Amino acid sequence: MSGQPPGAGSGHHCLENFLDATHTHFVHAGWVRSPGPRTPTKVDIRAQDDWVEATYWDEAPQSGWIPRLLEGGRSHSIGRFRLPWIAEIEYHSKQALTFAVTAFVISASAQEQVAQVLIATPKGILPGWLKRLILQPLLLFVTAQDQRMVKMQSDHLAKFSGPRYHQGPLDLLRPHMVRLLEGGPIERPVHRQVVMEL
Repeated sequence: MSGQPPGAGSGHHCLENFLDATHTHFVHAGWVRSPGPRTPTKVDIRAQDDWVEATYWDEAPQSGWIPRLLEGGRSHSIGRFRLPWIAEIEYHSKQALTFAVTAFVISASAQEQVAQVLIATPKGILPGWLKRLILQPLLLFVTAQDQRMVKMQSDHLAKFSGPRYHQGPLDLLRPHMVRLLEGGPIERPVHRQVVMEL
């Protein structure tokens, strides 16, 4: 799937939205995750050179329709950012990679971004054209939800002449992404673990 329409918002905000695991309970409630009770999840955050990633271990069984349809059981997932403007999400079972999405973001302007999206699934009994027929409407629907949220964020930042919030403890990737985008490669490797509720 490629050639996504431009989305409103800075590149930082679009990439952060794409990689942030916590927003799915709210923005994609029922589709990606349920809005119900959370489960403590161990997260490894690593950053080095031109990339940063968060690995989410032993997540609870997925409650959204899309993961149920595409994945089956999940052992862990990874959200990763790479310079210059590449975001990757991977879902793994105990046996193999089950679903991967890579977004290549291109800035059309300061507030308009275009994403070329590559989706990979394991070879199975369904032919590729049928998978595309099933996946594309679902993923376009989820993308439209994200675009609405990023546009609202962008509109509020413009209205109030800047952010009225601070970075919180659940912003696992953002500090490193900003460092990479504004300051270049990370010279000293970073590795830390947190427990968060997903």
